[in-house]
Amino acid sequence: MGQKKNGLKHGKGKYIFKDRSYYEGAWKNNQMNGKGELYLPNGKLEYSGEWKEGEQSGWGIMYAYDTEIKPAVWSKYEGEFKKGEM
Repeated sequence: MGQKKNGLKHGKGKYIFKDRSYYEGAWKNNQMNGKGELYLPNGKLEYSGEWKEGEQSGWGIMYAYDTEIKPAVWSKYEGEFKKGEM
């Protein structure tokens, strides 16, 4: 759901993936592009920041939830991303 241009996602919108995770933010030519947030299927925020051509690129915050550690713990990386890499 959101804005479209020439039949492609373009502008602001929300996309729900098959696993029920979802992205909400800016789109350009059917790709996540600009500022946006990616949520896990349980609704917890996984990434908030900048995107370019469908990948995390620019300034952002990545959150990780480690259930292997008891009690489960959240960790966070805040900084630059390039082509989906920290």
